[in-house]
Amino acid sequence: MHARILTLLLALLPVGALLAAEGFQIEPGVDRPGSDIAQIALDAAEPAECAKLCADNPDCQAFTFVQPGVQGEQAMCWLKDAVPEAVASDCCTSGLRSEGYQWGVDRPGADYRDFALEAEQPALCRQACEEDADCRAFTYVRPGLQGDAPRCWLKNEVPEPVASDCCASGLRSGGH
Repeated sequence: MHARILTLLLALLPVGALLAAEGFQIEPGVDRPGSDIAQIALDAAEPAECAKLCADNPDCQAFTFVQPGVQGEQAMCWLKDAVPEAVASDCCTSGLRSEGYQWGVDRPGADYRDFALEAEQPALCRQACEEDADCRAFTYVRPGLQGDAPRCWLKNEVPEPVASDCCASGLRSGGH
């Protein structure tokens, strides 16, 4: 998608809206310090450019865009290989790779199986749901909340979504 169109979409979306075209949940006013794999000075002062750089890097799970004048004259893009905790900050806009799940959403209830994950990747929880015929929905819980490792909860029904910083949730594809 052309950067200008993506920028226009970002301006029109409400805070925390899902930018489906690029596969990111955009978080204006949020910094996610840590887990950096690249720091890139940007010519364009737009979070959309940072989202594109993250989308083009298979190791990138999240990014933080820092406005020009905060860390130098140019805007800065920080690519991350994990999803660090969110910190409120007027200087930044962060984005989380959503690919089949949505950050900030818990789906409590209807649990039939749960397990620890070896990596901080909600995509592993989504994959477990896709591979299990009984699974209708899933919730990934960040590490440190239910033990040291991230946790995956598979659900045999589709519970109502509840806003929560603990989790990322999604539905099994195919409308099940």
